[in-house]
Amino acid sequence: MEHTYEVLQLETNLRKALKKKEFVLHYQPKLNLISGKIEGVEALIRWEHPEKGTIPPNDFIPLAEEIGLIIPIGEWVLHTACQQNKAWQEEGLPPLIMAVNLSARQLFQTNLVDRIQYILKETGLSPEYLEIEITESMVMDVQSAFPILKELKRIGVRISLDDFGTGYSSLHCLKEFPVDIIKVDQSFVRNCTIDTKDATIIKAIIAMSHQLSLEVIAEGIETKDQLIFLQQHLCNKGQGYLFYKPLPPNEFVRNFHEIEQIVHQEGLPQKVSNQKWLEEELEKTRQELRETVRQQQGMIFKFIKKDEKFIHTLGDGELLYQMGFTPERIIGREVYDFLDKKDADTKLQYYQRAWEGEENVNYEGKVNDVWYFASLRAIRRGGQVVEVIGSCVNITGRKEIEEQYRRLVEFSPEPIIVYNRGFIQYANPACIKLLGVSSLKELMGKSIMEYFDPASVKLIEKRIQELNRTGIYVPPTEEKIIRGDGTLIDVEVTGITIDHDDKPSFLMMYHDITKRKQTEEALRKSESEYRLIAENMQDLIRVIDTNGVIQYASPSHESVLGFSPSVYKGSLFYELMHPDDVSKIQEQFSQVISTKTPRQVEFRYKHSNGGWVYVESFGTPVLNEQDEITSIVIVGRDISERKKAEELIRKSEKLSVVGQLAAGVAHEIRNPLTSIKGFVQLLQKELDKPFFTDVILSEIKRIERIVGEFLTLAKPQTPQMEEIDVIVLLEQVVLLFDSQTLLHNVEFIQEVDSDSNLPPIYCDANQIKQVFINILQNAIEAMTDGGIIKILINWEDSDSIKIRFIDQGCGIPKERIKKIGEPFYSTKEKGTGLGLMISQKIVQEHGGTMNIESIVNQGTTVDIILPIK
Repeated sequence: MEHTYEVLQLETNLRKALKKKEFVLHYQPKLNLISGKIEGVEALIRWEHPEKGTIPPNDFIPLAEEIGLIIPIGEWVLHTACQQNKAWQEEGLPPLIMAVNLSARQLFQTNLVDRIQYILKETGLSPEYLEIEITESMVMDVQSAFPILKELKRIGVRISLDDFGTGYSSLHCLKEFPVDIIKVDQSFVRNCTIDTKDATIIKAIIAMSHQLSLEVIAEGIETKDQLIFLQQHLCNKGQGYLFYKPLPPNEFVRNFHEIEQIVHQEGLPQKVSNQKWLEEELEKTRQELRETVRQQQGMIFKFIKKDEKFIHTLGDGELLYQMGFTPERIIGREVYDFLDKKDADTKLQYYQRAWEGEENVNYEGKVNDVWYFASLRAIRRGGQVVEVIGSCVNITGRKEIEEQYRRLVEFSPEPIIVYNRGFIQYANPACIKLLGVSSLKELMGKSIMEYFDPASVKLIEKRIQELNRTGIYVPPTEEKIIRGDGTLIDVEVTGITIDHDDKPSFLMMYHDITKRKQTEEALRKSESEYRLIAENMQDLIRVIDTNGVIQYASPSHESVLGFSPSVYKGSLFYELMHPDDVSKIQEQFSQVISTKTPRQVEFRYKHSNGGWVYVESFGTPVLNEQDEITSIVIVGRDISERKKAEELIRKSEKLSVVGQLAAGVAHEIRNPLTSIKGFVQLLQKELDKPFFTDVILSEIKRIERIVGEFLTLAKPQTPQMEEIDVIVLLEQVVLLFDSQTLLHNVEFIQEVDSDSNLPPIYCDANQIKQVFINILQNAIEAMTDGGIIKILINWEDSDSIKIRFIDQGCGIPKERIKKIGEPFYSTKEKGTGLGLMISQKIVQEHGGTMNIESIVNQGTTVDIILPIK
């Protein structure tokens, strides 16, 4: 549009017009061309200019589009039209559909749907009474327009395609767009009675729209002939000056009833019009029926009997095409014309049965790899069969599944039998081996009872009596089968009730469990034997869980500890254990859990008489498939007698050591006695000199000290734990060996850590003294040529001290060191081997360790590590 002065002035006035409320709406009626009733109106905008008068929309709408005013103007039109329609409804007018034209800018504004919803809500008008008119050219951009139209349909408004046939939209868009109404442009209506081309276009548009279930409205109807033409060709609605020009609201209401008389006055008679519509509806129904038959998934066919031949009069449906046929190949032909003779002969038998009036003639067939199920029904007139109608459905999928199941059953290693009333109807090949027959034919028709023992037969008879419907699951039961060779086998039976050949039957699966039963029986015997052993052995057997709770305690607990096994079951394993042993045992339990390895421990258990029983136990973790501990099996035995024996051995060893020291002690005592004797003789001559008496007293005191040590060592004493200075203790032991060191030319050298004061140790002095005596005695005997024995005392760590004995003896081979400490194993010709064993035991009981290292021909080192407390 050229921007002339007039145009600029028009633009200025247009911008003011909306504010000054110079726009008005006129309404052109839309009439139903059958009933003549007004069913809707189209809202058309007019500009009432104060100076130029009424300005038609063609003079200002393009300008409003160009300058962007079409958006507020269009929204005003929408709001005003909806408000007016609602007002007419409230005034009592019949419900009308208000049509409002949208411009391209309005259609593509981002918030169009929201604005329409807002206007409908504000005015109170239901969406079904609003129709949005768009033109073909506006929807050329399909990707942009389609979502908008879809949203408009979602909120419930109607959509009409205006000026149809004058734009550029494709028929594909017409098919896809959610359009309700097609408006035939007035350019085609104007000459439809004189121009055959226009007439043909209109008839084509109407026919096409009806096939697409769309309404047709013709615009610009101005003459009676045009009205009759449109009625004859079944146009739904019309508008134009023949009915009335666009009217202001008041005039529209005033002329409402007059307008509704025009169609009857100017158009076809009502009866003629109704007849044409009935014919149209009938043809449409026929077309829909043909289309329904064509599009249904199965197939429908009919045949009659003519000249002793069955001739098909109908055949259509998707299944027909899937078989490779067309209606033209079926209709007017008999079955021999399109099926091979074998199939045709089979079909004719069913055709004949249906023609003779048999009800529910059903059969299955296969054509070109397509399986189908057919049902035939006779149609009678006057009591005579005049034709037969058949329907087919595709069962190829079902047949494929049936084939898969058939193969599954046929190749199943598990025997499967179907029987009705106890008589075998089907058996898969696996049944030959199960029942010991030569072939499946041998089973068919036989009673299933023949193959079961009497107890199982009663169960089967009860099962058959209770059969009342299909689909009932038969829970697993264990039964016994008598094979053909007379052997008896165990089976697990489960199944379901089915419909086999239209008869309620049992489908049963049999699983041979003979080996399992034999294994279970063997396990029961084995379990019984092991339980017999566990319950009659004197060893204590326990099973505890990972929390330390006792799950099982053997009956031997009562004979060994005096308490019933029930006392222990459910309690923690360290209950009734000596308090001094609990912490050590708990630590060992934690080690078993963390390392998953067995452990051996000794501890004391309370006896029912109040005493304590020494028990040696070996705990073994039980692991599952995930390498997780599930429980710990503990086997223990009473070692109280062994403990007593060890004590006796310890005493015996002590006596042996004392005996070895006796020779040296005797020599040591003899020398002082000789001196005493000589000095006493001299005393007789020199009584006036006290020197000799002093020497005598000194020697006598030495004898008393040595004899006192022997008495202390030999006398049985209850162990007494006390703090002892280990240096003083060693000096006392060394003093005992003075005579032996002289005899064997051995020298003791003691070295003490001078940097720090060594604290006392908490021990039984007599027992530790015995350990030192055993070690030094062995060292002296190993040094046949004499030498030096070093005794080193120093800190091992913050909690213990180390006493090291180093000799220069013959040494011990490596293979012998491993066995030192075993009972009655000795490196000496006449040794008992009990000395070091007892020494190790004493050190361990004091919470310490003893380690021996030796090099042949160089000497041996013995380390004793003892805790401070």
